[in-house]
Order: sequence, then C-alpha cells, then structure tokens
Amino acid sequence: MRGAGVGGKKLGHLALAGFSIDPAVPGLLRTSSRFSENARLTGRRRRAFAFASALLSAGLACGPPLTTTGEIDPTVLAQAVQDAQNATVVAGLTVTAALPPAATDTPTATETAAPAVTPTPPPSPTPSWNWNGNWAIWLNEDAPSTSMELSHADHKLTGTYHDFIGPVAVSGTTSQGDRQANGAILIPANIVFQWYMLDIGYQFVGSWTSDPDPGPNPFCGARPGRTQPLPCQWP
Repeated sequence: MRGAGVGGKKLGHLALAGFSIDPAVPGLLRTSSRFSENARLTGRRRRAFAFASALLSAGLACGPPLTTTGEIDPTVLAQAVQDAQNATVVAGLTVTAALPPAATDTPTATETAAPAVTPTPPPSPTPSWNWNGNWAIWLNEDAPSTSMELSHADHKLTGTYHDFIGPVAVSGTTSQGDRQANGAILIPANIVFQWYMLDIGYQFVGSWTSDPDPGPNPFCGARPGRTQPLPCQWP
C-alpha cells in the first residue's frame, strides 16, 4: 500500500482548533479507509477501525506534528489512541482552586466601666437647742411683746420674765434633746407654760395656763430682731 508521506521531509502544518496537524493525516485516513474496504472487514470491525482512525486524528492534532511513510504503524496508532483518551480525560476535568479560609474578626475585649462610687454624705450634726440669752415674748398673737432672759444648763432653765408689773422668776426643765421646755412663771397666780423650739433655732412656740384661766393661751418667743412665729400657740 502506497502512502502519502514525504519520507522525512517536514511539511507545513494546518491550524485546526488551536492545535497543529500534519498535512499527511487526511491522506493517511483515506488510505486507512481504502485498506478497510479492501480487507472486507465486518461492519463491527470497520466501525472500530473508523473510531481508531478518528482517535488517531485527535491524537495527532493534540500532539506534535508527525510524518508517515504511508503505513499505519500499530505503535503509532496505539499511542494516538492513548493520547486521544488522555486528552479527552484532561479536557473534561474541572480544576477547583482551594480558597483560603475566610478571615474572622478577632473579638475585641470589652472594657467594663468601674461602678460609680457614690460618696456617703456625712451625718447631719445634731442640732443644738440653745435657750440661753435674751428673747422677745408674746403672750398673745396680737399682744405687744415683752422680754425674758434665760440660762440653760444640764436640762434646766432659770431666768427672769419682765411683765408689766415688774420682773418675775422663771423656772423649768428641758426634754427631747433640750428642744422642749416645761415650767412656770412664779407670780401670785402661777402660769404654767410649755415651749417647743422651731427648726431654725431662733424661734419657739408654746402655750400657758393658770388657775383662773385654764387656757391654753398662746405663749411664743423669738430672738431680738426676729419676727414673731405664726401661729404662736403650740400645741
């Protein structure tokens, strides 16, 4: 069988689907086809040979340009079949690039604010209820004021009340931390009194009673220059 080769002389290549193919291949395939007809192969063998020829064409297209002397070298045919199979397998592969792991944010430490410290206020000083000294006195809310001087020590009161008829002695005691006072003005008709000092410390309210007047009647006072507390009577 005569071939279509060139006896080692390298021919130009025909570009087919991005690969090089030897111009002798079509002739080779045609020669192979005539060979199959002359050998009177069965239909199955003819199909197998045609498939091998196609694989040979694909293998030659994928590989480097080949030259032939017109004979089908079984080694070349087997290699072409193997190359075509390899090319088919490689072409069907899907290459998946491994992605780097997603970056995760490093948790940020949360600063816990120190609890606010509420300063404890100092204890309120205990009021000092001081009865010592001079006082302006009102025996009724609408009466003109008179005056009184007191001395206060060891929960006891002594002093002088200046009535319209002259000075009269005062005597009494204090209780409830010296805030309240109870006593009497020693006049022929004894006047019994009870007083209660207000928060401001320079006024007190109170009342009085006597044998002829069971009352109670207003009896209040304030430091000189201070106004009369209203109401004057307590309780």
